[in-house]
Amino acid sequence: MESRDEGEMNSQHQVWVAGALSLCCTGLGHLYAGRLKRGLVLFLVSLLILPFAALAAGILTSTAALVGLVVSFLGLLALWLFAVIDACRITARETGTDRHDYQQPVIYALFIAAGIGSPALSTLYIRQNLLEAFYLPSESMAPTLRKGDRILANKMPGRINQLNRQDLVVFRPPDHRDQNYVKRLVGLPGDRIDVSGETVTVPEGTCFVLGDNRENSRDSRHFGPVPLGDVIGVAEYVYLPGDTWSRFGALR
Repeated sequence: MESRDEGEMNSQHQVWVAGALSLCCTGLGHLYAGRLKRGLVLFLVSLLILPFAALAAGILTSTAALVGLVVSFLGLLALWLFAVIDACRITARETGTDRHDYQQPVIYALFIAAGIGSPALSTLYIRQNLLEAFYLPSESMAPTLRKGDRILANKMPGRINQLNRQDLVVFRPPDHRDQNYVKRLVGLPGDRIDVSGETVTVPEGTCFVLGDNRENSRDSRHFGPVPLGDVIGVAEYVYLPGDTWSRFGALR
């Protein structure tokens, strides 16, 4: 017969294992504790909350959507912490010894791989297809954007393929293709632009961009029209202002 001390040590060991599994993958500690449905719900929510919030921010383009994105990120951290505490709590009070078919090392390994890989894959997907962060190193877009601003650009194909005049576009300049610039789109194919008293017609398949701070900006006046295929995204949010938090939110 197992002694009381041995039983307590075994319970403490199980609690430690449940907590460690939850740290590796949200919901996995619940599978270890025999709470399959609860664990799967927590796991699926942890996978979907951030991509859905990023998708909403890309579609709605509002300060509320940006706030929702920030809240979803904080909520993801809170969910992860809740899962650890809840799994430990359930395991500590569990007295049964019945084991289930899904409580196998190979299942735990698969969930751990998903728990480690899914955040990286979600981040990569969001960065390539929905939103990407950029840093403003100069005052070329003042006063709209300030030096030190951190912005989010919308990279959804539907947005990039429907550019509008006055959009703030992120692009690779023709003469420095290893860099990313942010400028205001002032001309689409066929538009006639007056530049320093000279009229320029924007060629097909390109756009004409200028910095809001005309006296301190390298733009199409220097490197010419930008191929539309080199437009990376449309700057739509300031998520970390370089000066005052009053400028946090969607760009108008």
